[in-house]
Amino acid sequence: MTHTPIGDDPGLSWTTGQPDIAEPAHPGGSMTYLGGRPLRRYLTWYGFASFSLVLTFGSVVGILLPNHVQALEFARWFTGPDAAVDLAELSHLKDAVAGGATATAEEQRLLGLLGQFDAGRAEALSLVSALGLVGTMLAVPVIGILSDRTRSRHGRRTCRASKPSCMV
Repeated sequence: MTHTPIGDDPGLSWTTGQPDIAEPAHPGGSMTYLGGRPLRRYLTWYGFASFSLVLTFGSVVGILLPNHVQALEFARWFTGPDAAVDLAELSHLKDAVAGGATATAEEQRLLGLLGQFDAGRAEALSLVSALGLVGTMLAVPVIGILSDRTRSRHGRRTCRASKPSCMV
């Protein structure tokens, strides 16, 4: 196996079979990744995958969860004959009343229900979000400990020079 020095440092050299990895400068040291085409490809795909995951989880937390909480709270506050109420029309009525229009007694009652519904929806969403965060704070360390103690091929993380995750 031949070695060619890299730059001004005579200790770093690369193996002709693996031009993207520099051997250690001293015995017992670790190899250094020199970059190049595979790194750019890896970073491109890693960025794309990270962006996709952020969009997926962001849509769950930002869109689906509030919509489910709203549906549950709607069923709790608008029951019986009020179950057919359209929230969009009720919100328009609320804006019209805020603008100076007068509401009938039935509309006043529905606007009161809308206020209670909005407060209940905010309370339920904050409760679900807080419980999710507390559950995550408790679960992540436990899962990490269990993963470190697992002896399967997918379990314990070991650092070897051939694993990119250990070169951080």
